[in-house]
Amino acid sequence: MIYTESSNEQGSPEWFAERRGIPTASEFKRFITATGKYSESQGKDSYIAELIAAKLGWQPSFEGNDDTHRGHFMEDEARRWLQLRTGVKVRTSGFCLHESGKYGASPDGFTAQGNPVEIKSPALHTFIKWRMAGGVPKDHIVQCHAHMAVTGADKCVFVAYADSEHIDNFYEVVERDEFTDKVTESVVKFCEQLEGWQRKLTGDEYDAIFA
Repeated sequence: MIYTESSNEQGSPEWFAERRGIPTASEFKRFITATGKYSESQGKDSYIAELIAAKLGWQPSFEGNDDTHRGHFMEDEARRWLQLRTGVKVRTSGFCLHESGKYGASPDGFTAQGNPVEIKSPALHTFIKWRMAGGVPKDHIVQCHAHMAVTGADKCVFVAYADSEHIDNFYEVVERDEFTDKVTESVVKFCEQLEGWQRKLTGDEYDAIFA
């Protein structure tokens, strides 16, 4: 699988511009359940509406908040920790666009082997809950498989970074499997619906439907 990766820094105006109106891995959970099934929910419809509005400039796309800014700040530390723990070099990543040009992802890094890295720096009580449950949190498993669906990688490294002297960070390696295939199928279906609504609302079909 061939994908293109931008050189623009995540969080920069150029990065926000190039992903505007494009479904991205961090939001796939809005139309894919924790079991990998496609969800015909209000969350899915809201995401379609947001993407169309952002693409057409009808409203600005999301450009971060205090939580995302904190997350970006902690990612450098988390990448360094992962390198020290595993001995594997980790580089930063730009926006990765799937070869179809229809959806993408912005992993928090790539290992030297080309595997995407997803980093989360939650509040300490959330981190502790994750350690108690074990494995990758259900809220983030879709995103890990989405990174593989976009890039074609066979593995994704999930890092939970606590930034605390009282408890150690942890990482999990997620491998490509049937769940990855389910995510890919769901994303393709979502993109078809997104394109359908774009035609109805802005293209030749508009007058016939709404006139």
